[in-house]
Amino acid sequence: MSIKVLSPNDTEEKGFIHIDIIEKSGPFIALITTRLGGVSPTPFDSFNMSDSVGDDPSFVEKNRWRLANHLGVDVQRLIQLNQVHSAVIYEKTDPKNRGMLGDGQLVYRAGYFAVISVADCIPLFLVDPIRRVGGVIHAGWRGLHQSIISKAVAKMRQVYGTDPNDVIAVVGPSIGPCHYEVQRDVIEKFNPILNSELTFYEQKENRYFLNLWVIARDQLIKEGVYPGRIYVQHECTVCRPELYFSHRGSHGKTGRIWAVLGLKSTEKS
Repeated sequence: MSIKVLSPNDTEEKGFIHIDIIEKSGPFIALITTRLGGVSPTPFDSFNMSDSVGDDPSFVEKNRWRLANHLGVDVQRLIQLNQVHSAVIYEKTDPKNRGMLGDGQLVYRAGYFAVISVADCIPLFLVDPIRRVGGVIHAGWRGLHQSIISKAVAKMRQVYGTDPNDVIAVVGPSIGPCHYEVQRDVIEKFNPILNSELTFYEQKENRYFLNLWVIARDQLIKEGVYPGRIYVQHECTVCRPELYFSHRGSHGKTGRIWAVLGLKSTEKS
């Protein structure tokens, strides 16, 4: 997968990973924050974007303003949902969505940025360069079990006329099968809805390790997204504690990164 990691020695830009494959496809701004370059103390050090994990709200506000400044917008232009591991997706990013229950937003015009908060779950980017519409999705195992990715692509098709063959999909950093141990009942929930030939977990004696990336890719392909336009980062958040927050790796006490998607303004200054 082609991504651009900004130099950790560049203090002005440290903390942002821009998704080149998306930004080069059209008028999109797509990035993931990291845990670097912020002001929050341990265990939220340092670029924590969440105000619901126990971090000082004033530090979180400073971190969010740093992101907003990087994007060149007011912080109120960043629209975050109240994520609940659902399959609820809003068809447009709007200030009215702020704090609403849901786990995905579509973006079709410049002005507001859709935001997803993660610390192991998949941050999924979807863009249609032809119709200049996109979406960012929060997908953990519960969301995947409810087919949130399939529903996101379907909503892009129904609302904006997207042809799934035109979609570019990027599966961002998230917990990998090397660390995502689950109970057997989670595996059993997926068996009826996945192809029997799909290897979506690994069993080691009586332990089960779920592969979210394989399930996400499967949903994209079933919805008509061309396999060659699906980019899986294959970067495990537990394996990269110096760069990302991980709920599982930190035993629940940590910060959150944001996945952000917006459209560039075409207005002339």
